[in-house]
Amino acid sequence: MERKTPVAPPAMDEFAGAKLPDARLAKRLEHIVEAAAEDPSVSLPKMLGSESEREAAYRFLSNERVEPNVVLQPHIEQSERRAVAAKCVLALHDTSTFKLEGSRGQQLGFINTGARGFYFHATIAVANNDHRTCLGLLKATTIFRETKSKGKKKRTGAECAAIEDRESRRWWDHVSAVEESLSGHCDVIHVADSEADNYTLMSNMVDAGARFVFRMARDRRARGSEEGSWSLVSTATKGAAHVAERDVPLSARGKNRPPKTRKKFPPRDARKAKLHFSSMPIVLKRPPYLNGDYHAELHVNVVHVYEFEPPEGVEPVEWFLFTTEPVASRDDVLAVVDIYRRRWVIEEYFRAVKTGCGYEQRQLENRHAWLTMLAITLPLAWRLLNLRNASRTRPDAPATEVLSLTEVDVLRHLRPRKVSANPTIREVMLLVAELGGHVKNNGEPGWLVLHRGLSKLQTLAEGVEIARHFGDTTPLRM
Repeated sequence: MERKTPVAPPAMDEFAGAKLPDARLAKRLEHIVEAAAEDPSVSLPKMLGSESEREAAYRFLSNERVEPNVVLQPHIEQSERRAVAAKCVLALHDTSTFKLEGSRGQQLGFINTGARGFYFHATIAVANNDHRTCLGLLKATTIFRETKSKGKKKRTGAECAAIEDRESRRWWDHVSAVEESLSGHCDVIHVADSEADNYTLMSNMVDAGARFVFRMARDRRARGSEEGSWSLVSTATKGAAHVAERDVPLSARGKNRPPKTRKKFPPRDARKAKLHFSSMPIVLKRPPYLNGDYHAELHVNVVHVYEFEPPEGVEPVEWFLFTTEPVASRDDVLAVVDIYRRRWVIEEYFRAVKTGCGYEQRQLENRHAWLTMLAITLPLAWRLLNLRNASRTRPDAPATEVLSLTEVDVLRHLRPRKVSANPTIREVMLLVAELGGHVKNNGEPGWLVLHRGLSKLQTLAEGVEIARHFGDTTPLRM
């Protein structure tokens, strides 16, 4: 069932050139990747089949000669090349946690819940366009905490300064690495949620000339002009001119989330909100616990996003975005808002790692095996995430550019009144999404339902091919 242009590139393309110690290890990596690419969500035993293949894979993952960074490096280099070709990209930064209940050993750290696992800080490149095409991983950092958290305690100014410096380090390491690899080759705008609201980070970025859009986490000391008095950002921006409004659909937020997340983002029903946008330049004041190594004042722009007339009893939507991007016109402000909204792609990326590739459900022996498996999983998660782009970037191209003739025949058998004589990519991908459980009224299909549907379609098509191999030439019947 050969395709002219696969729905996603061959999995091994993202690992080509990995400098492993010998040819046997390179071949083993290829076996694991090809098996995982078929359905990355299944368990390793089911994925690999025979006992000898499973044992060989477990030995590979635990082999200290196999460095996870070496396995991952070709994908990062490919991501950088795709970013340069895109000309303008968003570098999306965020941290996620991996809760690894399947660990057989005790070599993992602790996450906030006290469970075994580790923190994963990632930066991915996303095309700055309406398609939100993920171009791949640019940098990854794993963080292991060797002791359980003892809860919150009041900190001194010196402790706050040390924490701010330490917490900003991984963010700045990622920003500076991306700037070094892509600066001068393409335009880069760094985007992050409220965890990046860090004075030292923003100060370093302004000095480096790095562009950013960050969501405000805390109501900082600020003033609206050089002559104005110091207050808070929320107060200083009250006089900002209203420049635009937009009706935006808000997704539902359930109750089954960690307490800290629920407190920060309370549960809500899905609804359409009328959002207003205002903007102005602002001056941020250096926190008192930081020393003179950082600017006493930081000049940035702020975009205030707030909901007009929310439903009774509902907490209104409100964001403050710090940015180096211009905010002088209505189009400028809406561009900043759209840049921030594309940050959601990194949340989908983490979901692809955890759900689409089943990473947290693995059963592995030690820390090295977990990290090697992560290096294999990350490019596969990127491939999953890009399934949705097949129907968006070239919707009118022939379906046979992404599906085999047998797969199209199976779709025609399953959906006889919906498949035209010469189906397009968009037409068949919507039908694939239906197989995965997509409901048309829910809007455009995401990568997860496309992956589910494609897996079902491939299984059915393989059955047809096997039957033909054994001499059954009976055509598919309705």
